[in-house]
Amino acid sequence: MTQIQSIPPGAKVYINDELSGETPFNYSDTKIIGSTSSIRIEKSGFKPFSTFIQRTEEVDAGPVVCGFIFTPVWWLWAMKYKPVHIYELVPVEQ
Repeated sequence: MTQIQSIPPGAKVYINDELSGETPFNYSDTKIIGSTSSIRIEKSGFKPFSTFIQRTEEVDAGPVVCGFIFTPVWWLWAMKYKPVHIYELVPVEQ
């Protein structure tokens, strides 16, 4: 799981172009290593912000250990997202 935060909080979060909630927003998925998700954050009075997160940001020890003990297929989930992603929104100039 990763938490998506914005400065200021209360922005709408779109994941892969689908409205998912508002910041702070807890996001998790079951994608495998190298998978990418597009993130768009929007708040009235601020410029929309777009980025990507990729499931290669940190090692997840649980699947690594399971891969050694049981079957290497667990290594497909051996990487995870950072715990927190913080994005500062830029005000729209008036």
